[in-house]
Amino acid sequence: MPSRWRSSIIEPLLPIQMDGERPALVEHNQLDEVMSWLANDLSAKLKADYGLDSIKILVRTNTVKDKIVKHLKQAFKKRKQVKGSDIEKLVMTIHGAKGLECEVGYVIDPRF
Repeated sequence: MPSRWRSSIIEPLLPIQMDGERPALVEHNQLDEVMSWLANDLSAKLKADYGLDSIKILVRTNTVKDKIVKHLKQAFKKRKQVKGSDIEKLVMTIHGAKGLECEVGYVIDPRF
């Protein structure tokens, strides 16, 4: 590719400003570990005054979505922080989230 094309693609990316927390990569070997970590981190975000509308949990398949929703409902039933119907609104497939924005986003993908 000619250098004139490369520079026109790269230059617009340079002045990006980030507000808020930096993204973090958290790896786990088992989905159960992910769900436990997710419940704890989500609880911390809610205690830090993030609203439910500003949080999304994105997954690759509906099967993983159903497992995470079930786990979070059980975890938050004990904590009494979030209603079960609200948890279902938090978790969606990556495809279903197309075009949405949020302050806090979790991407759960077992392929990596």
